[in-house]
Amino acid sequence: MSQGGEDRGVCENCGQNASDCTCRTVFTVSEDKGSAQIFQTGAHQIGHVVAGRYVIKGVIGVGGMGTVYDARHIVLDNRVALKVLRQELVEEESIMKRFEQEARACAALVHPNLVSVYDCGISEHGEPFLVMQFLEGPLLLDDIKHDGKLSLERFFEVFIQVCTALSYAHGEGVVHRDLKPANIIVTRTPEGARVPVVVDFGIAKIEDLGGNMQMLTQTGEVFGSPAYMSPEQCQGTTIDGRTDIYALGCVMYEALTGRQAFAGHNIMTILEKQLNEMPRSFEELSTGSTDEIPEALAKTVMKCLEKDPDYRYQTVDELKAALLRIKDDLLASHTVKIGSKIFRFESITAILIMVAIALCIFSFFEFVPERFKSGQVALDAESLTQSRLEAELLPELLLAEQASHENIFSHSIPVYLKLEKQLDEEKTSTATRVAVIMKIVGTYVKFKQYHEGGQFYGNNLEYLLKSERGAGTLKKDPLLGSLLALSHYYGGLCYEHRGKYTQAYAALKSATAVAEKFGAPYWLRAKAHIALAAFLKMHFKRPAEAHENAHQAQMLLQSMPPKLLSDRLFELEECYRWQCYTSWDLGKIGRAEREIREAVTISRRRKSAARTRENYENLFRLLIQQGKTEEAAAEKKSMEEFLKRCPPDST
Repeated sequence: MSQGGEDRGVCENCGQNASDCTCRTVFTVSEDKGSAQIFQTGAHQIGHVVAGRYVIKGVIGVGGMGTVYDARHIVLDNRVALKVLRQELVEEESIMKRFEQEARACAALVHPNLVSVYDCGISEHGEPFLVMQFLEGPLLLDDIKHDGKLSLERFFEVFIQVCTALSYAHGEGVVHRDLKPANIIVTRTPEGARVPVVVDFGIAKIEDLGGNMQMLTQTGEVFGSPAYMSPEQCQGTTIDGRTDIYALGCVMYEALTGRQAFAGHNIMTILEKQLNEMPRSFEELSTGSTDEIPEALAKTVMKCLEKDPDYRYQTVDELKAALLRIKDDLLASHTVKIGSKIFRFESITAILIMVAIALCIFSFFEFVPERFKSGQVALDAESLTQSRLEAELLPELLLAEQASHENIFSHSIPVYLKLEKQLDEEKTSTATRVAVIMKIVGTYVKFKQYHEGGQFYGNNLEYLLKSERGAGTLKKDPLLGSLLALSHYYGGLCYEHRGKYTQAYAALKSATAVAEKFGAPYWLRAKAHIALAAFLKMHFKRPAEAHENAHQAQMLLQSMPPKLLSDRLFELEECYRWQCYTSWDLGKIGRAEREIREAVTISRRRKSAARTRENYENLFRLLIQQGKTEEAAAEKKSMEEFLKRCPPDST
């Protein structure tokens, strides 16, 4: 059947032949094919212009509330998705209220993993519509059906980003309430990375409405997707963000197993299972293949599916932190035997990074991911030649490193530059050359020679990008990823100080992307995100994006073991400070207050008098802005008492 409506068909809505149907957009059943199809008549034929500015090009899909069209703006010529409320529902007040909620919820959310809303209005036929970002890519549902299930690599790539998006939405007071594989579209960046985008907040609840919120669900109406509805949603009781965690658990279960957690022949059967049954365990479904679900991941998903919300993860941030730990533990779980000693890969990685940054001798370690075979290292003649060459350079490297620490310019950068030229002429490992490039740019930053540092970084940028592409087949290479990320990080700082903000932004974005791609340590990933957050806030005036990067850095740091986190409290404080500043810019005063209070707690824990005073002063201003003068006075006394106890040298 063509979308123009010339073929015969029977409208399921009015029962008339397609040629006589007067419905706007309806499902039809073809008489000769016997299959349900979409048929357009009247106002929404191909080529029709809605609200004088959006021309219909085709139909994307039909949902419970409306139809989504492929459309173009007649002036700007940009492609958009146009969602129009179904004609037969327009006069129902409750449905209209839901649509208004969708408009408010979607328009307020600005996040790379959430669909963007550009416009809204009423058509000439009195139909409310939303104009949204047009997304190209398959539904997560289609990916699961096509592949049977997702690989662990793709699973983490998709669901960590979905958690980030939901964390942001929940922070804005919006609960999705209809998460399912069909509401996640997997798009791709120009570089090929997957970017899942959550769509259809059509039944989202706006918590800010508080007591004015009315129960919109009519008696007997099931609003949501039964296979993904939480027990409290099935019962019609109060819901919160933990409802989305339950639904996300259902989606993750399906992505890992290829089957729904709760399936049945009818709605009542499914709802009964949601209320009283747990899905089959992962162990039960295991086929004994090499891609068996790790026990920690299975427990995480099952915890999301607890019937009692109090036994689930209480926030999406908690769930995301758990997924990040499991993802990195999979890498750390591999062991390597060297001589009679057995090491965990994460221990080796930490050691190698320290050695790499300090001494720049990496050729042996470049072979760690691929060349440990049957517990023994296989070194060929080429690698041994590289090792000898780099070992000969060790004395000069050590002297240059020492000179840099003692702020002696003439014995640091010139030596590094000479060695870099020598390495360029000889056949050396990629990691060694990248390490020397990183050290040179970093040393330029140390001596505040940003012009020279920027020039050197720019001259070597193609080599850095080539190194990244060359290592793209490796799943993880924390060592090379750390060196590349630091090179881009220092290059970004050089450009920033020179006022070349476009180049600085590109370099800092590369630092975050490369650190994530190759599995660099949490602290380094967080460092890159903090730098990007500060840059976006100060130079590009993009507080929402800056806040997201600062929040991402916070989540990475808080995913570190407590002993390691204790050495990174300054960075964690920075995360909360930048979140506070950007929330303040966005007018989220209550959220900014919560974030600066976290910064106060950390600076007090660090016993930093200067930073504690600064954080308190921001807190005072936020409290006074909200009219909380008495609370501000009490906090001032608390600050003064702390400063009296602080060691004098901490300032």
